[in-house]
Amino acid sequence: MNASLDALADSIGNIAHIMVGQTTGEIENFPKVTQKGSIGVMQQAMTLAMTNTASIITEVRSSLDMAVHGVQQMNRAIADISAQMQQQAAAL
Repeated sequence: MNASLDALADSIGNIAHIMVGQTTGEIENFPKVTQKGSIGVMQQAMTLAMTNTASIITEVRSSLDMAVHGVQQMNRAIADISAQMQQQAAAL
């Protein structure tokens, strides 16, 4: 009985530790699946959910990086156009 309670406490502690880490952006850590039965199913489901969440976050980061790159290119183009317009205005 004590061994079962200890194993359950370890599993819950591991899950809690991982979930607290997620609140600070640690998305690469996943619960250790060490239990059988309902707790093991819960650990596996959490691991799958966390894996999917990490994948989505990675895709969002990549999309944001591409958007930032596009905005930077637009800023450079706008600056070039502005400089050309100032040169043309000065020439007039």
